[in-house]
Amino acid sequence: MKKAVSILITVCIILCAVPSFYASDIITGKSGDNITYTFSFDTGVFTVTGTGAMYDYAQYWDPPYHWSIQNKRAVKKVVIGEGITRIGSNSFSGFQYAESIQLPESLTEIGENALGSFSRVKSLTLPKNLKRIEYRALCGFSSITSLVLPDSLTYIGENAFEFCSEMTSINIPKNVETIGACLFKDCYQLKNV
Repeated sequence: MKKAVSILITVCIILCAVPSFYASDIITGKSGDNITYTFSFDTGVFTVTGTGAMYDYAQYWDPPYHWSIQNKRAVKKVVIGEGITRIGSNSFSGFQYAESIQLPESLTEIGENALGSFSRVKSLTLPKNLKRIEYRALCGFSSITSLVLPDSLTYIGENAFEFCSEMTSINIPKNVETIGACLFKDCYQLKNV
């Protein structure tokens, strides 16, 4: 009997320690000076709204929403709203269960490893005003077969498209001034550049 009571008390303590965001189906927070995020567990949609640049994070586990959405498995779609100009470094690295991502026309920069490992996304439309794709910014889009880079692009960082293993074609616009090393590392299917 004492063992059963002890187990029951332990379970109660554990349940009381679970953070309150698990009780809610929506989490919200700040990811830039004028930028907020909202995630709905019901729909699986992670939305970023506001204006300006998103925060940069030193590691992929640093964004405040990293642990609160259970290793990001619940995220099915990422929507970056109009007005966002930069996706910060490591902002969405490891969202490998997301099936789509929507980028705004206002976006001019994608930070280091910002969108790394969106392995289930089959197509990606880059905005026409995009100027910079930084180090490993789009690595791990392993289901994409082709990518059209906008004419506005001037900088492509090292390993930007690493592990885009199904990509067969990509264009490099004439306005690109800087191209980093190992741009297409492990892009085994790439035939047309």
